Amino acid sequence: MTNPPPTKTKLVIVEGIPGSGKSALSRYIHDILNMHKIESELFFEGDLLHPADYESVACMPNQVLDRLRSIYSDVFHYIDPFITLGGNDSIIAYALAQQSAQNRIPSSLYEEILHYEIYDGVPVEKYCELMMKRWKSFVKDQRGKEIMTIFECCFLQNPGCALLARHDAGNDLFTQHVLRIAEQIEELNPILFYLKPTDVRETIERVKTMRSQEWLDFVIWYHTEIQG
Repeated sequence: MTNPPPTKTKLVIVEGIPGSGKSALSRYIHDILNMHKIESELFFEGDLLHPADYESVACMPNQVLDRLRSIYSDVFHYIDPFITLGGNDSIIAYALAQQSAQNRIPSSLYEEILHYEIYDGVPVEKYCELMMKRWKSFVKDQRGKEIMTIFECCFLQNPGCALLARHDAGNDLFTQHVLRIAEQIEELNPILFYLKPTDVRETIERVKTMRSQEWLDFVIWYHTEIQG
């Protein structure tokens, strides 16, 4: 009786706090795989084309979308190619739309869309539902590919920031959400690297000196601003 072939890993996830070295390790893994002729894709935090996350994407009720399309009929053709319909909701990749339109989308319309940002502007239950559908879609697509995907931070850090800091949803919901994602990706035989610094405060103080003041201001605002 022969042994079954080993299960092929199709997903590598790199996690850790800001400044822990996630980006460097993710890039190193990608380079090593390429060196060994193993095809791989690398998606960093904030990638607008991330296949399992929503970066700068809004979820808006269709009736609201129809109202905005009527009000801004002269410019909505810039946005339409970046809309995906899902039942009673419309998913809008607004940053990609603005990028494609070369900033021709009026700021007033852009602000209207931002009210429905998936990480900030929808109820926490809706956020969890949308993210789970996103992960399911990724797993379905990955299932038929002979390629390894590397993700930086979208498994723990992003939902942690959203559920624990932004929405104050509590540890139980955060844990439940992450475990549900883990169940979805199990068939991809994922490998998780978690970078745990020995001194968290020192790591944050160091990264503050390496990044812009705008980055620091945003991080503080994002994690402390009270949601209405």
